[in-house]
Amino acid sequence: MDAPQASGRSVRWHRARLVLAVAAASLVVTLVGGYAMLAAVYMPLAEGNAAGPDSGVPGSLYAETEVDPFGTGALFLYCRQPGARFAWYVTLLNDGPLPVTILSGAPGAFAASPDSGNFWLADLARYRANPSDERVDPRTAATLPPTVLDPGAQLEVWARYEIGGRPQPAAGDLWTRSIAIRYSVLGVERTADVPFRNAVGIRSSPCTPG
Repeated sequence: MDAPQASGRSVRWHRARLVLAVAAASLVVTLVGGYAMLAAVYMPLAEGNAAGPDSGVPGSLYAETEVDPFGTGALFLYCRQPGARFAWYVTLLNDGPLPVTILSGAPGAFAASPDSGNFWLADLARYRANPSDERVDPRTAATLPPTVLDPGAQLEVWARYEIGGRPQPAAGDLWTRSIAIRYSVLGVERTADVPFRNAVGIRSSPCTPG
């Protein structure tokens, strides 16, 4: 008479273990899904506390700084020279509670198109080799390697732009108020536009650098 009872207890125990295993698996799936969803929408990057042109660099195309007519910051203008490159000094702020790895820049609002008259972000470079050093020449600075940005920290970079080879009409400026950044958080990579208070752009001729 004892054997059937023992067998029943064994079946109930196995059923309980199965229920617990299913519940644990469901919890893991929920947590992993929430983790991935958080990483996919998490956007902690913002403009830091400084921005400026590459004035003083030999061959700089920097023309002048104006008040942004459609914003609250400054508009840094460079002369449009087909096929040329220029650099803009900016700081990126990690405004969130999690570390972020800056991977690279991305073309952003204006797609990389050598045959166009647009300009686009070619890459990012470190602004200083070390925090106490003078700025690095943006023409020769190495491309920024993957860099961890801790919560509340800022990163000084040269945002290096390329101008398309097609000449544009004599009138009109072209500018952007954001930088597209590839970054990784919680092991998930994504690309997002970082909005800026300041703007950078190119001016058609007549335009004189300096």
